[in-house]
Amino acid sequence: MKKSKILFGIGCLLVLLAILFLIFAFNHPEMSFPWNNNVTLTIYGIYAVFTTAMFVLSAVLKKR
Repeated sequence: MKKSKILFGIGCLLVLLAILFLIFAFNHPEMSFPWNNNVTLTIYGIYAVFTTAMFVLSAVLKKR
């Protein structure tokens, strides 16, 4: 299997996990993280960058 397809699959899986997390979070507003919001936003940002990187790397490797 090509690396580009694997990276694209990982990117799709990460997007699916994010959607499932949002559904869970909206249905359970009483739950929260035990740390500061800045830590949470940093984790979300890293996750978004990593997910985007999977799609970009997939596209770059597909062109080769």
